[in-house]
Amino acid sequence: MGKVGIGTTSPAQNLSVQGNGLISGDLTLANLTATGTVNVGTTTRTAALNLDGSTSANNGVASLYGLAALSHGSGAAFASRFTTTVANSAVATSEGLLFRMIDNTSGFGNNQLVRAIEVQANRGVNTEGVNTGILAFGKTFGLQGVTTGSAAGNLIPAGVYAENQGTSTGVALKAYTSTSTTADLVSFYQEGTQTFSGTGLNMQLGMGSSFFAGNFLKFASGTSVTVLMTNTGSTTLGNGVYQAGLAIPFGGLCVDSDGTCNASTTGRISSVTSTLGNSDLAENYFSDETLEPGDTVKIKPSVDGQHASIGKAQSAGDPALIGIVSSAPGVILGSRYEEDAANSTSSFRVYPIALSGRVPVKISLENGPVHQGDNLTSASEKGFAMKARPGDPIVGYALEDWGGPDASVGVAGDSLLVQTEIKQKINLRQLTDASVSDSASADNYKDHGGGVDAIDEEGVAKQNEKTPPSGKTSDVLTSSTSDVEEGGGQTHSSIPRILAFVQRSHSKLDITGYDYFAASENKPLWSIDQATGELKKGFFMDMKEADIVNARSLLSSNGNWSIDENGKLTVKEIQTDKLCIGQTCVTENELKALLEKRGIAPAPSETGGKTSSVSAEGGSASGGEEPVPDTTPPTIAINGNNPAEIDVGVNWADPGIAITDNVSQNLGYTASVDGPPGGEASGPEFPQGDGLQIDTSQPGTHTIIYTATDQAGNKGTATRIVKVINPNETLTASSTTL
Repeated sequence: MGKVGIGTTSPAQNLSVQGNGLISGDLTLANLTATGTVNVGTTTRTAALNLDGSTSANNGVASLYGLAALSHGSGAAFASRFTTTVANSAVATSEGLLFRMIDNTSGFGNNQLVRAIEVQANRGVNTEGVNTGILAFGKTFGLQGVTTGSAAGNLIPAGVYAENQGTSTGVALKAYTSTSTTADLVSFYQEGTQTFSGTGLNMQLGMGSSFFAGNFLKFASGTSVTVLMTNTGSTTLGNGVYQAGLAIPFGGLCVDSDGTCNASTTGRISSVTSTLGNSDLAENYFSDETLEPGDTVKIKPSVDGQHASIGKAQSAGDPALIGIVSSAPGVILGSRYEEDAANSTSSFRVYPIALSGRVPVKISLENGPVHQGDNLTSASEKGFAMKARPGDPIVGYALEDWGGPDASVGVAGDSLLVQTEIKQKINLRQLTDASVSDSASADNYKDHGGGVDAIDEEGVAKQNEKTPPSGKTSDVLTSSTSDVEEGGGQTHSSIPRILAFVQRSHSKLDITGYDYFAASENKPLWSIDQATGELKKGFFMDMKEADIVNARSLLSSNGNWSIDENGKLTVKEIQTDKLCIGQTCVTENELKALLEKRGIAPAPSETGGKTSSVSAEGGSASGGEEPVPDTTPPTIAINGNNPAEIDVGVNWADPGIAITDNVSQNLGYTASVDGPPGGEASGPEFPQGDGLQIDTSQPGTHTIIYTATDQAGNKGTATRIVKVINPNETLTASSTTL
């Protein structure tokens, strides 16, 4: 058979057609090579291959249908392959394959499905390997989905829609990387000049008739879940091994029990109740000393002039005692101190000082064994506590007995109560060869208190590991060695610490513990009944020159004397050197003379019945010694300057005088103003100087005469000169003289 040519006399192939051809029936070709365009179903030539078809059949194919079978032993095989090389000479958009769907249907709601591309890779029986519908690589975007959002009549449009039709396996959307180091795995990004008021991430689970019983969020590091939010909103941070934190730099946190919580934006935490694991309330203080948990501390001058400061208590019953360095506080007040200490270049550190609650305290036997409920105060050894003495300031109360190394209870080192109180799991990352399986051996008690060294980038206060205390306690320890616990590498001291309840107070006025006063130099002069407050019997009370004020009355135990609230004195006998009624006073000799003049014999004395009397003239009336007559007048000493100067117009107050007499005591006096020169005062006499005034409205000189008379009639006088001057005239005169 030769070659057949149509429209040509020199066919190049077995069948050569020059010009157009029309085949109305089926055409079967083993191979087709076209140097021009191939049009199927169309006469419009727009590409190397033009397909134009339509179908209205169920599952019909309008333009292109292909079947391919891949069965290869290695490498890669392709059912269809297109390679496009892009080398544009200007800015342009280049696409390897375009599918355009023009959707003109309407009125069918959610039942109308229009898809530009549907890829089905879920056929067959293979359930292993990686079966992917579409794998897309890109230098910028591996897969980009864009929606115009215009088809929102029944559903919410989305740039990417992911659906999982599995039941217990698979996820609707999965992000994965095995090469990224610092890049974000998932990013939500919004920009533009518009106001965005939508939701960045919206999860609405349990819609329709379904019920959501899973978790909203689950974040894990490896297989260890560190953040979990359940379907009820219950949120857990951390996994109990690694440190976790929640920071709200500008805002509030509110927890309530009635659903009407309102969190403030002022850094406030509000709650109906609060429950804490640790048990003491502490407040931060600065110190330039190295302090340890359990140290008793006192107030000291500020180390920088800006922060309240403390140091170790220095003596037994230190009056400035304030608290105890906390080991694991439940509440810490004064976080600003932590920030200031961490940001300071000085050597100052901040320590949490327990103000109330349970806390370990270093203990001493200085004042004897300690029993539950005993008051505790500072000991003479720095930083230690001891059983308080009467009148000592109190830092707290012992919650357990402690009697020293030789006692049946209480030995050197932390008590069992202390170990249990501060027992916490150690961060496994702090262990040398730690793993999750080491948690049992790492569950040793650890002392976390003792100062802040730094603030990390998340604002969390950090402290260095504590060294064991290096001090000694008198009469308590036989050594100062430290033991290292297995698994945690945590060193704790053999210095004794017991558990105490911190409450700063003062002891009662308690002198009922007579055993303390066994030594003669300590014997009390009085005591107080602690139940009734009664001042106990029989001891002299030294008021040490203090006054008794606001007393309503004084009563004797036998009723022989009393002083009532009106000043009435009721006594069986009065013995005095002088008896005064009003301003009239009489001595013993004067009274005797008066009685004898009236013919009344004086009462016999208690020293043998011998009496003596004095006549009105001062002589002896019957027996006894001759009285010595009093002829010495009282002496008057003037208080203040004399002469005194005062400016015109300034009020003047009399500084007063002091009177002494060889016999009489507590003499009164009178004062008068401006008497005649060299004579007695012509003005009125003022008893005790009450109402005494001088005229200071004009310059001048004033004379004040004081007069005092003793019981014998002897009179003493003194004169004060007061000059009222004009200071301006004085200055003028001085300047003229100069």
